[in-house]
Amino acid sequence: MGDGSEWIDAIFQFFQEGNQLSAKRLGDAMRKAGMNPTEPEVAEVAGRFGNPPSLDLTAFRQAMQEAAAQWSGRDQAQELLSSFQVFDPSKSGRLPVPKILEIMRMGGSQFSLLVR
Repeated sequence: MGDGSEWIDAIFQFFQEGNQLSAKRLGDAMRKAGMNPTEPEVAEVAGRFGNPPSLDLTAFRQAMQEAAAQWSGRDQAQELLSSFQVFDPSKSGRLPVPKILEIMRMGGSQFSLLVR
């Protein structure tokens, strides 16, 4: 069983002699780390570093940290939206209070609402 570093080893295969990663391979490295960027998104990440022909290890690390934070936030927002869409079959974009209470009770919450 692996220690979770397999993707790190796979990414470092993209590095050339002198610890440089060709900017053309940045998208491949990001995908190995579990992201799914489009080519324009890869270009945006590279653009933050002035579109160099290659990235050194420090620049690559910074690029990956920024991209991971961006993708993580986007994935969480999409997951939350998808969760709400399950309970909105009419696609109205709204959940009535009784439906919200039903959902919360399904999760084990004994939530009640006092409406005046």
